[in-house]
Amino acid sequence: DLNEKEVIWAAIIGMIIPISLLAYNQDYGYEEKWYRYAFSYWIAIGMFVLFTAKVKLVNPIFVLLGKISYSLYLIHLIVASLIFEHSLLGGLTKNIYLLMIISLVISLIMSTVTYYIVEYPFIKLGRSLVKKVTTTLKNNLSKAI
Repeated sequence: DLNEKEVIWAAIIGMIIPISLLAYNQDYGYEEKWYRYAFSYWIAIGMFVLFTAKVKLVNPIFVLLGKISYSLYLIHLIVASLIFEHSLLGGLTKNIYLLMIISLVISLIMSTVTYYIVEYPFIKLGRSLVKKVTTTLKNNLSKAI
């Protein structure tokens, strides 16, 4: 008999090659090969398992990046698009590396601010609501019994 974890792993393993074949079997001029993507998926899954199950990151920089990661995900493309579009069209600079660094720094700052002003207060609100609902349900259940 297979347990739930084994079924999940079998599904993941069984999906990587078909997904890679279906999504990347045509070369659009960049020498894409399905097996390269399958390999990169395996590396990503391995790193995910390693960093979530075996290695605990306690470095404050990594902890902060973990906190702001969702905001960074949402903000980085907007910031990068604005920086690159205005810099390249306005002729400010053609140095792509400088633009990338500027974009990264602004994205990190905006993500940190967004986390502490928007995300964190709503996380606290959500936790307090869950606590209230759980307490109310427990009290009502104990009265019913």
